[in-house]
Amino acid sequence: MSLDQRLSALLRQKQLSGRDLARQMGYAESTVSKWLNGHLVPSMDALITLCETLNVSADWLIWGTELTHQPAAITTTPAWEAVDTTFSTQSTTFPDFIAPAKSLFFTSIWLTRAFDANNPVLFRLVEQGIHMRFVFPELVISLRRFDTNGQESPEQRERKKLNIMDTLYVLKQWAKLAPVAVRLTTAHPVNNLLAINYDTDAGRILYIPYLYGDFEHGPRPGFIIDQQRHPDWYHEFRSRYVVHMWEQARPISDLDALIEQIKSWDA
Repeated sequence: MSLDQRLSALLRQKQLSGRDLARQMGYAESTVSKWLNGHLVPSMDALITLCETLNVSADWLIWGTELTHQPAAITTTPAWEAVDTTFSTQSTTFPDFIAPAKSLFFTSIWLTRAFDANNPVLFRLVEQGIHMRFVFPELVISLRRFDTNGQESPEQRERKKLNIMDTLYVLKQWAKLAPVAVRLTTAHPVNNLLAINYDTDAGRILYIPYLYGDFEHGPRPGFIIDQQRHPDWYHEFRSRYVVHMWEQARPISDLDALIEQIKSWDA
């Protein structure tokens, strides 16, 4: 059952019309109608308001099930069979079982700045999150201000600062729907999201965003590794990119304070 079908069924159960829901939420009736018809995915803020208005959890409304979120730990997510797990790549740099991640759900996390409820990238983030049924159990963010060789220009440093702030802002929005564990490190040259590690019904998956290099030419696609298919590579990459960084990084509980701190960085 999709989100629009679940929402329609819930309204029937509560004996509410789309007009009733629009009035209670303070949204246009035409917008609510598009949600119910499956022509529009509610924005992040709208999803939160929907949950509050209808007294349901975000997990149930989005995924149709109650998930047990465990920040700073591995989280189990359902319905992995709905995700394309075909592994292929045209790259000669990596083995053919490390597949480029194709979903905007990953790359849009840091793709743009100045997010708001109507921002198309944030909109796709929510939409893809609903479709792919992923949550974030572990996130590590690197906040190295400058490169070790001092070769960054003021413009590059400012762009780096803005990209980090974008990432934190999106995490703050996403945390309204699913608790997010964030840790901070200064020991890695990647200036943004380092790795996502999570369990699925079909096995453990590791996602490594490919963010090396400058940010001028758009997001790199990233790679995913299936533990069941390639356990040696999975453990190698997880040891290198997740466990070591996670254990050495410090927990962050106040994203607002961190954002303000980064704003004060000198270019």
